[in-house]
Amino acid sequence: MAENEPVMENLGRRLVPYHWSYGDSFTEFFKATKERGAILASRCPVCKGVMAPAVHMCGRCYCEVDEFFDVPDEGELVAYTVVYLPFPGQPNEPPYCYGYIHFDGADTMFPHMIKEVEFDDIQMGMRVKAVWEDPDKRKGDLFDIKHFKPIE
Repeated sequence: MAENEPVMENLGRRLVPYHWSYGDSFTEFFKATKERGAILASRCPVCKGVMAPAVHMCGRCYCEVDEFFDVPDEGELVAYTVVYLPFPGQPNEPPYCYGYIHFDGADTMFPHMIKEVEFDDIQMGMRVKAVWEDPDKRKGDLFDIKHFKPIE
């Protein structure tokens, strides 16, 4: 060993217990999806903007938000794309449609899958509604909402 080389002792495996945290806002949002099948939103006390998913700080005013409530689980499809190429970690096999939903009563967009419709029939501005996982199968994550489908 060289004179100035560091000594590496006790190398091996270490147990580092942890769990993932969504943070305060997304924890409350995903708790609402799991327990109530609800879309939790928040309202800024200054600009009155409604954010869904709920946040604890307004992205426009940078002030603390303390009003939380549910918005409907339906809204307008404002943008979408059809994905044809696979990539690692992708939960769906291509092709599939991914869109941004503007919930009724909210000022923000929510990204999610669009299904139960032919790709050629998808249009910006179409009304969509959440399709929820069965209550006993919900885990408190994004997949508690299976996808969104057109409202007939």
